[in-house]
Amino acid sequence: MGKKLLRIKNLEYTLPHSNQKALDNISLDVEDGDFIVIIGHNGSGKSSLINAINKNITSSKGEIIFNSKRIESFSNKEYFRSIATITQNLKECLFERLSVYENFLMRFEKSYPKNNEGFFYDMTTHYYEKMMYMRHVMVSRLSGGEKQILALILALINPPKLLLLDEHTSALDPKMADYVMDMTVSAIKEHKMACIMVTHDLNNAVKYGNKIYALKDGKICYYSDKSDGISKDELLKHCF
Repeated sequence: MGKKLLRIKNLEYTLPHSNQKALDNISLDVEDGDFIVIIGHNGSGKSSLINAINKNITSSKGEIIFNSKRIESFSNKEYFRSIATITQNLKECLFERLSVYENFLMRFEKSYPKNNEGFFYDMTTHYYEKMMYMRHVMVSRLSGGEKQILALILALINPPKLLLLDEHTSALDPKMADYVMDMTVSAIKEHKMACIMVTHDLNNAVKYGNKIYALKDGKICYYSDKSDGISKDELLKHCF
């Protein structure tokens, strides 16, 4: 059993101007090295859970503890050094009116590496060599898959302890989705990150997740881990 990185305890979130609970008594632990997959139909609470972890919404009840501290006690600057989020909405993490290289430079807080161009080439060559030749291309001109790859590379400039993925390959064609997924998993292993991934893809859930949670109406309706033996048929039966 690994060290507990993140603890979610009895979490509830009620939608604004409504009595509907998007999250209802959610509890789960994330340990070092975990690849947790969250599945469920639209409106089940998956994205709300990611938004609670990355502080986009404030829970009505319960708590989220990261590295033994409630997340409210962290400044955003401190917290997001350790947690990165990549979604299908890349406008949240890319500046589309800037070039690839300008996006790269924007990720540094006060100072650049002494040889920032060399660092850029090292990073892009390591993860996706083609990006190296797109240095001056505006991000708005990249394909959806190239944008996802760039977002991942930028997140890895300072590798987080926890990577949150909210359907980050859902808008891509199958070939590019597989490529981005393989690259993501490779980076997770390389940097020994924990991961929480929201997806509708049950094949990826079974292939990559060591723990799988299914949500329905804001509640956990199913849980399994590798020791139980995870199957796609079982997930379909319980979750959809």
